Amino acid sequence: MTSDRHWRSRTPMLFYLRYRGRLPAVSQGNPRTVDKHNIRLKLSPQLKDWWTKHPELKLLDLDRIEDREIKGGRVQHPSTRWGGYYYSVKFGKDRFIPLVIKPMEYVCELDIQFLRREVPGHIVHGGDLDNRIKTLFDALRIPLNHDEIPKDRHTEDGICYCLLEDDALITDLNIRTGLLLGPLDTSEDKSDVDLTIKVLVKIGMQNP
Repeated sequence: MTSDRHWRSRTPMLFYLRYRGRLPAVSQGNPRTVDKHNIRLKLSPQLKDWWTKHPELKLLDLDRIEDREIKGGRVQHPSTRWGGYYYSVKFGKDRFIPLVIKPMEYVCELDIQFLRREVPGHIVHGGDLDNRIKTLFDALRIPLNHDEIPKDRHTEDGICYCLLEDDALITDLNIRTGLLLGPLDTSEDKSDVDLTIKVLVKIGMQNP
């Protein structure tokens, strides 16, 4: 395992995430904390798989990753010009490790195939697409305070892999909606969605 914490990929990283389940819209009275964290925990094993299979990421020694504090809803990075190495934020017993982070000068583009059991286009005309995508965006990033983590939900091994440090690092978004076909499983609800998320990670910003 390499101890070079200053590694970053100059080659864009392209991979896919899959989510099937609840995706309710956020509202002023309901931030959907439990739903966001459930999505986060479902995506974590897929992101872990990416870390362990990517030819360069898998060489990083995760035991050497340092914890960083969050203040005012922002991760506190070193003030040096190059603070570009991976880190974790810790809440209780769980550590959260984001892939797309500001110190690496990373951004990402998302292309989402959004399927649900409703006539295509209706989800847009119904006016709830933006708030559903807000739920997804919050689930893709690390939690920023204790209120964003349900007290009874924890990771199995103490580490939750997340896509983003901040959803502001999403620079391009494309969403295609369609009809979800097939019978319901016993564990499914007719309002569940099926998302295939194409993720492109690249260097696209500069540190101040």
